[in-house]
Amino acid sequence: MFDVGWSEMAAIAVIILVVLGPKELPHALKSISHWMRAARKLGNEFQSGVNEIVREAELDDAKRELQKLTANSIKQRIEKEIDPGGELKKTVNASVEEAKTALSAPAAAAAVPERADNLPPFPGLVGSETPTSVPSQTTEAPVLTSTDSLPADDSKSDKAFQYEYLRMSGAEEDKKMPLLEHLVELRSRLLYAAIGFILAFFACFYFAQDIFDFLAEPLASILQELGEDRRFIYTDLTEVFFTQVKVAAFGALCVSFPVIASQIWAFIAPGLYKNEKQAFLPFLIATPVMFAVGAAFLYYVLMPFAWRFFLGFEQAGNAEAGSLPIQLEAKVSDYIDLVMKLIFAFGFCFELPVLLTLLAKVGIISAQSLKDKRRYAIVGVVVVAAVVTPPDLFSMFSLAIPMLLLYEVSILLAQLVEKKRAEAEAKENDEEPGTDVKPA
Repeated sequence: MFDVGWSEMAAIAVIILVVLGPKELPHALKSISHWMRAARKLGNEFQSGVNEIVREAELDDAKRELQKLTANSIKQRIEKEIDPGGELKKTVNASVEEAKTALSAPAAAAAVPERADNLPPFPGLVGSETPTSVPSQTTEAPVLTSTDSLPADDSKSDKAFQYEYLRMSGAEEDKKMPLLEHLVELRSRLLYAAIGFILAFFACFYFAQDIFDFLAEPLASILQELGEDRRFIYTDLTEVFFTQVKVAAFGALCVSFPVIASQIWAFIAPGLYKNEKQAFLPFLIATPVMFAVGAAFLYYVLMPFAWRFFLGFEQAGNAEAGSLPIQLEAKVSDYIDLVMKLIFAFGFCFELPVLLTLLAKVGIISAQSLKDKRRYAIVGVVVVAAVVTPPDLFSMFSLAIPMLLLYEVSILLAQLVEKKRAEAEAKENDEEPGTDVKPA
């Protein structure tokens, strides 16, 4: 994945020449090259940032360990040389406790009650029916009664004082979750998702051979139709084991996706309004459905045709002519890597209608803009297909053609969304009460 061969680059250039025209060819190729360099630079910067964070964390850990060791050594040295019996330490602790007791007694006697019911009512607040006063402790303080008032021309100060009064009296107010609580919540959701994935991984690892047989069934069925006794091979001692680990991880990701998606939804849902939840939830459900549709299209439609096409390049060989036979001896790791890359590529690219429909629903794009940018969309789809598929033309076009069809489907869905939005706005305008007043 993410390998673009020369044949694919040539095909992209031809498509740009045909779709956009010869005048746009140099600019389009320059833009594509710029995007690829920017993506590569962004990946390098992200990796450098992660490495820098790791180095800083390791340095902080080393500093803390050094400080801890230094503090312990100094403490042990003091206890050993200055206070071997511990009498000095006991004397100091007793003196500190006596000082705390002496300081806390007057403070407790002079403290102002903090209970909300001992605070005076503020003028204009609900429940302030009778004037009361704060009991004085040491000096006479001005008493705030219901007859007192603030300057009428200073409304901002009045509101600020009311807010401070409500805060002192313990009134509840709307609270926003701080960043730390967001991180704690995210950590718990990630832990639940990771636990679900790990449990699914061990279950899938037990059935790893069955999952591998399922993924290899399209190739095995074609070879059985040809009446040949064929096999998979492996050239590394650990290859089969790590292939089963990959298969188990792939199966665990598919099985645990509902758990992962539910944890993501539980994290973002509290920050959404009710209408936003109703608008976003269908797209959350459609995402795994479209991924499954893409994977099923690859497995049941494209893979049998593609494997049959590639097996057509085998040669039986002719001893008299001096030619050797050419036969497929597929490695288990190479086959699984190819199948998994194709499944993820088709699954994610089949999310195109979901993404474009969501953007149309929030008003970022429109059906007309999708129609106007169709030429550029064709070029973009071909480039994406070349990047995410193995470096051969067949795989590239096998993904590009369905994506172009899905782009046209996205235009129809965007039109449907716009039509429903217009009907809802018209209905809302019709239901609004008039503001004109009839003369008596």
